[in-house]
Parts: sequence; C-alpha cells; structure tokens
Amino acid sequence: MNQNNKKINYFSVGMVIIILAVVFLGQKGYLNAVSGTVSGVASGYRAKGEKWVSDRFFEPLTDTIQERGENVKEGTQAIKKDSENILQKTENYFSGIANSLAGKNSCQVSE
Repeated sequence: MNQNNKKINYFSVGMVIIILAVVFLGQKGYLNAVSGTVSGVASGYRAKGEKWVSDRFFEPLTDTIQERGENVKEGTQAIKKDSENILQKTENYFSGIANSLAGKNSCQVSE
C-alpha cells in the first residue's frame, strides 16, 4: 500500500510540473505555432458539439415552448374575454339599479 501511494504522489507531482511547464512556455510565446493547430482542431470539435446540443436539446425544447406558448396565448385571450364579460355584466347590473332608483322603468311593454 505504501508503494502505491508513492506512485500516486510521483504521478501527481509530474502532472503539476507538466502543467506549469505548458503555462510557462505559453506565456513566453514558444507555443504559438502549436496553439494555431490546436485552436483549429478545437473549433471543429466545438462546431460538432454545438450542432449535437442544438439537435438533441434546443430543437425539442423550442417545439415544446412554442406549443406551450400557444396554449398560454389562448388562455390569456379567454381570461381577457371573461373579464370583459364580467365587467359588462357588472356595469349592466349597476346601471339597472341606478335606473330603478331614478324611477326609470327599464322594462317597457310594446303594443
């Protein structure tokens, strides 16, 4: 077990040294030629990843959001229509009360 821990420690120290060397050389400009190649390869993978995410997640989500948005619009229109109807009925009720108090007969019998 003790030897296994030593191997892990040597490996960890080695990785830290490699990372620090890459950072140092990158700051000095020694890796400019390599960075152009790496960024070209990385942009290709990034484009593939963006397409995958778009196909797998955004398109189904967009469809679902559009469906729910249409349902919300229909519900909002129904609520607006109902509130206008309630407002009109309330207005008619109070105008009927006002007319009866003023002595106006709203019920007229036609001959």
